[in-house]
Amino acid sequence: MWVQLGIMFYIHPLALVIVPSVLIIYALIQEDRRFKAQYGLDKSRSIDTGKKLLSEVDMKRLVSEYNAMLKNREKSRDAKN
Repeated sequence: MWVQLGIMFYIHPLALVIVPSVLIIYALIQEDRRFKAQYGLDKSRSIDTGKKLLSEVDMKRLVSEYNAMLKNREKSRDAKN
């Protein structure tokens, strides 16, 4: 009860809204930094997909590699079970 009275008289009501908001924004910024550090992303390196279009042969090769990767993943899952 004394703590509640202390909070009511000594802490401004807007602080109860502002402080959690600041903490949430800080947490989002830190998560963004962690994500960039984990995957090695930085602003100087960007991929512009509009400049280089894949040819049909490249596309078929990528699809076949993707299908092979999926088959290997299924085999590894079956081996575990």
